[in-house]
Amino acid sequence: MKLSKFHRKRHDADSHDPKLTEEILIPLAENVRIRLHMYKLKGHGRVVKYVYQLETFLESKWKYVVRYNNFHNIIHKDKFSPNGERISRKYFEGITINQAMKIADKDIRKNFEIYVKEFVSYGETNG
Repeated sequence: MKLSKFHRKRHDADSHDPKLTEEILIPLAENVRIRLHMYKLKGHGRVVKYVYQLETFLESKWKYVVRYNNFHNIIHKDKFSPNGERISRKYFEGITINQAMKIADKDIRKNFEIYVKEFVSYGETNG
C-alpha cells in the first residue's frame, strides 16, 4: 500500500443530531495512517464527538490499532488486537474535547511505531 497524501471528506450534519461532518486521513508512514472523524451539529461548527485513531494496513485491509474518542459520554483511549478485540482502555477526566484531540495527536504521532510493533507482535503471539 503506497503512502498517500492527506485526504479530507466533508459530510452534511443535522441541526440536533451530531453526524459525521469531516473525515481526515493523514499518512504517517507506509501502511500507517491517522483517521480522524469529527461530528458536529449543523450551524454550530464545534466538534461534539470525535474519533482519532491509528490504523495500519495488515492482511489486505486497514485495521485500527489505537483509538481515542468520546463516545459513551467519556473521553477514552482503546488499544486493539489485530482481530479487533479491545485489549486495554484508559479514561481521561476533566479535559475538553479539544484538549483530548491534542493529546491523541501528540501521543499517536510520537508513538505510532511502537503501537504498530506491539499490535503486530500481539497478533503473532496471540493469533
